[in-house]
Amino acid sequence: MKISELRANQSKVDLEVEVLSVSPEKSFTKFGRTIRVANARVRDDSGETSLTLWNQEIDQIRPNHLKGNGGNRF
Repeated sequence: MKISELRANQSKVDLEVEVLSVSPEKSFTKFGRTIRVANARVRDDSGETSLTLWNQEIDQIRPNHLKGNGGNRF
């Protein structure tokens, strides 16, 4: 799927993107569990967008890397 094909509130999509930047992660506690969240700016040949990352997704993303269909769903 390309960025230009994304729709609002869509989840669990396969994207192959270049990671431009990742914001510092924030954390909070909910129901006794620590939750981590960060935002990444990504692009492909059809456009650019922000991507919200949760928990272990944050550890999988680094700026200036390509992220693709190798089992990574966003």
